[in-house]
Amino acid sequence: MLSVSKAIAEVSVMVVGDVMLDRFTHGVVERVSPEAPVPVFRQKEAKTMLGGAANVAVNIWSLGGTAHLIGCIGDDTQGDDILRIIKGHDGIVPSS
Repeated sequence: MLSVSKAIAEVSVMVVGDVMLDRFTHGVVERVSPEAPVPVFRQKEAKTMLGGAANVAVNIWSLGGTAHLIGCIGDDTQGDDILRIIKGHDGIVPSS
């Protein structure tokens, strides 16, 4: 019997869907602003990763498979970030 990772390594998967860029900000609320009841947040760390269909492609890649990713991205900084992250994963093939 094949394990899941060995079975996925032998196939190519086409992933079609919304390609997203997820950004997570971690930090602490140090105080509440005296001008309005708004928390003042101090950022400690920020993380950017692929989301939506692109996250599915990353999961396939992480199991050793190849993902052919089809979706739309913008001609902007976020689109550039998505392409840069995808290029770091040799098992993800973006559509052109």
